[in-house]
Amino acid sequence: MASNELIQFRVGKNNKLVYDLVNKLKTSGGNQRGYISDQLRQRLTVYEVLAEMMGEDDPHKLLAKVSSAIMNSHTQSSSHVDQIIDSENEIEEPEDDVQDDLASFVNGNNL
Repeated sequence: MASNELIQFRVGKNNKLVYDLVNKLKTSGGNQRGYISDQLRQRLTVYEVLAEMMGEDDPHKLLAKVSSAIMNSHTQSSSHVDQIIDSENEIEEPEDDVQDDLASFVNGNNL
């Protein structure tokens, strides 16, 4: 491939995700020349880095791996938060002498 290869492709409504992305980029880039190409290049670069990190070339398998990793991290975070909440909600049993003093107070005995 040449050092500055021109790649062109059409994006139609039949590929809604890419079509919507290009329209979103058009809106956010205004009339800035090359904005859409630069944004697509950045997104492809990020994809390639992620694919290398995950050791996966197939886009669908890569998506499955990334989704699984995200879900696992949320599950672990959620269970960690649940453990913290549970530990904060634990009620410590009072000492025996505190219980005796409380019983005496309730029964009308002065301490």
